[in-house]
Amino acid sequence: MQTTKNPLTREEKEFLSGAQQAVGLPFYYFGSIQRWDYLPHYSDVDVDIFTPYMEDTLRKLKKYCATPTKHPKKIVWKLQSGKIVYGRKYHYRNIESGVNVEFSIYPINYQQAVLHDHLLKMELPWYCLVLLGIWKILFYQLSLLSLNQYRWLKKKTMTFCVGLPDETFITL
Repeated sequence: MQTTKNPLTREEKEFLSGAQQAVGLPFYYFGSIQRWDYLPHYSDVDVDIFTPYMEDTLRKLKKYCATPTKHPKKIVWKLQSGKIVYGRKYHYRNIESGVNVEFSIYPINYQQAVLHDHLLKMELPWYCLVLLGIWKILFYQLSLLSLNQYRWLKKKTMTFCVGLPDETFITL
């Protein structure tokens, strides 16, 4: 998960390499960047960071991203195992360069549990990948779905494909 299955653009590679150097911790890639349903220039790149020093890592990331007014969102996530994890989400988007990254920052003690849940969603049956691709095209390229409809369809498709109950994920 420390490399991507889909290629990153030169701008994404440079940004993520610089961010990783600034933070000084490994990055773990998950989500569509690791699957067939990734749409370059539309899909974001999902990155997990596990840290022993949450506030220090967030400060370094914000400084590198040069977005001092943007505050990372607090999250609570109930994993498939039933374990509750707490973390932060930090979204960075640069329209000019096409870089769109969502960082998920967690305390290091959650690393194994979070990565396990992400691995459940990396190898999906072909029909689920086709459905995810259709939802993305309808949302991103044709604007036929609202953001809420897109998120709901994506969540239900992932739940159906993995065969597990809906996840509980709260952004505060």
